[in-house]
Amino acid sequence: MKTCLLFVLFLLAGFVSLQAQDQIYTTDGQIINAHILEIKEHDISYQTYGNPEGPIYYISKNSIQKIIFESGIEETFNHTGQQIDLYGDEKTNSQVTSPDRIYLTDGKVIECEVVEKKRFGISYIPVNTDNNYVEYISNTKVDRIEYSEGEVEYISGNPNNRDRRKDPRDFSYLSPHYVSLNVGPAIPFGAYGSSQGGAGAGFASTGFDVNADVTYYLFRGLGFSATVGYTFNPYNDIAMRSEVLNNVMGQNPTATDINVNVGDWHNFYAMLGVGYYNDFGRLILDYKAMGGFLYTAFPTSVAKFQDSGNSHRVEFKDNSASFLFGGYSGFRYFLTRKWSVRGGITMLFGKGSFAGIKRTEYINGEYQGESVFSGTIEQPISWIMIHAGVCFTLGK
Repeated sequence: MKTCLLFVLFLLAGFVSLQAQDQIYTTDGQIINAHILEIKEHDISYQTYGNPEGPIYYISKNSIQKIIFESGIEETFNHTGQQIDLYGDEKTNSQVTSPDRIYLTDGKVIECEVVEKKRFGISYIPVNTDNNYVEYISNTKVDRIEYSEGEVEYISGNPNNRDRRKDPRDFSYLSPHYVSLNVGPAIPFGAYGSSQGGAGAGFASTGFDVNADVTYYLFRGLGFSATVGYTFNPYNDIAMRSEVLNNVMGQNPTATDINVNVGDWHNFYAMLGVGYYNDFGRLILDYKAMGGFLYTAFPTSVAKFQDSGNSHRVEFKDNSASFLFGGYSGFRYFLTRKWSVRGGITMLFGKGSFAGIKRTEYINGEYQGESVFSGTIEQPISWIMIHAGVCFTLGK
């Protein structure tokens, strides 16, 4: 009697345990013991029973025969024997192939027909639409694709699928977005690099440029970039030195021990651009048109001399803020999925508008006053820049 009672209690405990979970009956005969999280229009999200901290799974309603909930309520699916295919036509269950499903990194699921997998995205036709319009989504937003025949392809991966992420040496999917740091020679040309005389002449020689670039492509034909940089160009100071020396002698004819130093060109810029790219396996070609802001410091000159037993220091300097525009063409070559090397050529055009170089004088270290050394100077500033750099890929 006691043995029989224990057996009955065991059966009841098993029955209660069985009912304390949702059960999903699929059209192919499987029974999934689950905890259902959400029922949406086209699919159901759930976690496996007994693993509340585990991954979230999704299953299409088209693949479900019925669900028996924990409360005992039963809901039946596909009871009409008909469903809608990708193009809106009615078919019997025996004729219908389950749609492909694109699982996004934010947890959403797109039921669709995958039309084409591209290097940077996927073209697809959503289910249950009134048209056959092809839509597109970037690979960086896709976790995986579950095809109707059962094959699963992991694109970006997520924390629950770290072992299925793309290997760094796997270049089948590459993100076009990147951050880069670049350096190279800045070659002045036009009036900026000419040998004209006078205080306002360019007369700059080849220096260097360093810049940082962030570029994000919405799709192949449209990308946005932001670039900040610094350019240094040595200044051939013969003309400026002569102008300063004449000024000192004109205002201080008894000056002795005259020493004149002339600095170089310092330019800072910030630009926004739009771009386009072509991809050839690991090799990507980038093209950009850019416009932005240029800050230019005119080469600062300093004259030191003695006059009537006093030490004199005279500074000549000015700066300008103006518009800058140009273009870039270059390449990136992927070493890994995250890192690539970059090379390219940039041409930039601007104009420094100097209201007038200021002459500031100090005697024995005390400020004496300020005057205008020269009138307005309009100085075209232009470079050809050859860059080499390293890029870090944004995205998966």
